[in-house]
Amino acid sequence: GLAFLLAAGGWARGSAQALALIAGTTSLALLCFAFGGALLSGRPIAQRLGWTPARLSWPVHVGLVLGLLATSQLVEWAIALGGYGEVGTLAEFRGTVSGTPGATLLPVLVGLALLPAFGEELALRGWIQRGLAPRLGAPLAVVLASALFGLLHGDAVHAAGAFVLGL
Repeated sequence: GLAFLLAAGGWARGSAQALALIAGTTSLALLCFAFGGALLSGRPIAQRLGWTPARLSWPVHVGLVLGLLATSQLVEWAIALGGYGEVGTLAEFRGTVSGTPGATLLPVLVGLALLPAFGEELALRGWIQRGLAPRLGAPLAVVLASALFGLLHGDAVHAAGAFVLGL
C-alpha cells in the first residue's frame, strides 16, 4: 500500500519490479526504524522486539495461522461483495503482479510480500505495540498498532482490510 502511494503517478506504475523495489526499500526503512528504536530502549533487542521463545504450543500456532488465513479470505470476500475489489491499491497490486513473468516473480514476491511482512511486524508489533502496552494496556496497544498497520496500506479499502487482519 505504501509503495503504491509512493509510486502513484510515478515511474513505478505498472512495473512489478519497480514496485517491489520501492516496497522492499520502504520495508528496510521500517526494519531500521524498529531496530533503532529497540537499541534506544536500553533493553535487549530480542526482548524489546519480541524475539523471545513463544509461550504457545505448536497446535495453537497452527490454529492462529489457519484463523489468519480464514480471516484474510473473509476480508477479501467482503471487499469483493462490497464492490471494491477492482478499485484502489489492491486492484492495482493484483493487476501489476498478475502480469509478472514467472522468472521475475520470486524477487517481486520478496519485495512485495516477504520484506514488508518482516518490516511491518518488527516495527508495529515488535517496537510500537510492545512499547505502548505497558503504558496503555495490551488491548489498546493492539488496536493502535493495527490502526497504524492499516494506515500504512494506503487507500481506505486496503487500510480497512489491513486493520482487520492486524487485529
